[in-house]
Amino acid sequence: GNIVLFTGEEGVGKSTLMLIVLHALAMFGHSVLYITGEETKDAIEMRFHNMALVISKRLNLYATKSWEPAVAEINRLKPHVILVDSLQRVSVTSQPYPEGSDEAVAALMRSIDAVVKRSSWKPAMIVIGHLNAKGEAAGRRAVRHDVDMNAHFVSDDMGNRVLRSRKSRQGPSGEIAYFRFQGSKLVEVADASAALLAESIGQIGVVAYPAVRLARPVVLPVEAHVSAPKEQGEPRVKRVTGIPDRVFEDAADLLFDASGVKFSDRSVRVRAPRIGDEEIDEDACTLTVCLALLTSAERLLLPPVACFGTVSPTGRIQSDAAIEQRLTAVKRAKINLVIGPPLNGLSVPEGLTYHPVTSLRDLVEVARTRGVFQPDDPALVAIREATRRKKGRSATEHPPSGSAYSPNVSTTDDEVSETLTPPWEV
Repeated sequence: GNIVLFTGEEGVGKSTLMLIVLHALAMFGHSVLYITGEETKDAIEMRFHNMALVISKRLNLYATKSWEPAVAEINRLKPHVILVDSLQRVSVTSQPYPEGSDEAVAALMRSIDAVVKRSSWKPAMIVIGHLNAKGEAAGRRAVRHDVDMNAHFVSDDMGNRVLRSRKSRQGPSGEIAYFRFQGSKLVEVADASAALLAESIGQIGVVAYPAVRLARPVVLPVEAHVSAPKEQGEPRVKRVTGIPDRVFEDAADLLFDASGVKFSDRSVRVRAPRIGDEEIDEDACTLTVCLALLTSAERLLLPPVACFGTVSPTGRIQSDAAIEQRLTAVKRAKINLVIGPPLNGLSVPEGLTYHPVTSLRDLVEVARTRGVFQPDDPALVAIREATRRKKGRSATEHPPSGSAYSPNVSTTDDEVSETLTPPWEV
């Protein structure tokens, strides 16, 4: 007897996903009714055929733009699951409001609620809804409050499809599932973190961030590209995608105080994949952005690393209440090295090497002494490596608490080479 509102941007594949769901339910023995005001019955049958899905006897199709005939069909078949496609294309003809208007949507929702609540067999009702210009369910604002669950379907920056529960009266909101198209078929991506990290982790300026805002933690790549300092009058770009501007601005300002790296005279691009259509709005991402910016600006290559931590205005790394969740997500993503706030007695999952930092200066020293310099121009190796080595010696004279650095540096007049003995090798 529940009503589910299924929303998503136009063309994202809402109907395709629902065809797969209804087919699976019918194959498991449930009676299903698909009511469509968007397409003809023949068009729906062709879509099933193109996806190599068989229309069983338990899967019923009914095309109409009027709700009253659909109610009669519901009462005749008494299906377990009903899909209405969509709120904006099926209307209550006894209340002649303009099709798709707020009044027409409200009238249809009242009738849908009556059918579900008064039916003796209590069917589950799925209603597809369009979005307005703000990315919200089109129609009056109360539409989302009229339903028991709101599932939202969008595409991400890499062409994957993300299904997210925005509201649920029967469980936690924020649950997510990833899908991608293979031809005309929509296939679930079992490991979302692996799919997101695969193309970028291990590169300069890329740091993994274990996000826990959703019901299921996901490890995301935070990518930064910082140009060399530019002369006055040369164009500079600042572009931040997937994280709030305030997180970037805090990270750049605090990192300047801790490292001396200035970003106001450089082009800076920072990008993180959106979860559905939302940014990573977590303060613990600040330390991640700091490490990505620093390694990109100074061309330092680290092993695949995850990093998280909230940075205070004084540059201290604050404790994190979700450390255990984040570490579990990182281990599942098969990243072995983690940098974050002090553990305060918590244990680290087997197979992970955890490096605690208490301040942003600690993070800077870790990156500069552990990172491998990878210049854009090989001719700059000697000059820039000598500068970094000098900073590294300064760091070893005053190492951060709990660190165990042991750089083995050897130089000649003709070459500069450095062999690092990292303390975090697993």
